[in-house]
Amino acid sequence: MQIENTSFSLKTVCLLNAARPGLHWLAYVEKGNPADYYDSFGDLRPPPELREYLDNCNVTYNYKTEHLPNMWNFGHLCLHFLVGSYK
Repeated sequence: MQIENTSFSLKTVCLLNAARPGLHWLAYVEKGNPADYYDSFGDLRPPPELREYLDNCNVTYNYKTEHLPNMWNFGHLCLHFLVGSYK
């Protein structure tokens, strides 16, 4: 999902790992220079590719764990984060 206007950008990212089964969803919001990064596992820095993309941004990220390894709703949690950021 991607929503953009002139003052901010809301995006989700799907990570796939060929070495391990499964996928994981992340989300971030760019508001000019600051960027808010969300990972439902909490307290994780953005992956290197996203850090490189957001190189000129001051990135903040969540610390609260909302998703446990056997849960399936991480995509929903990312959408919840984005909707809350849009308001």
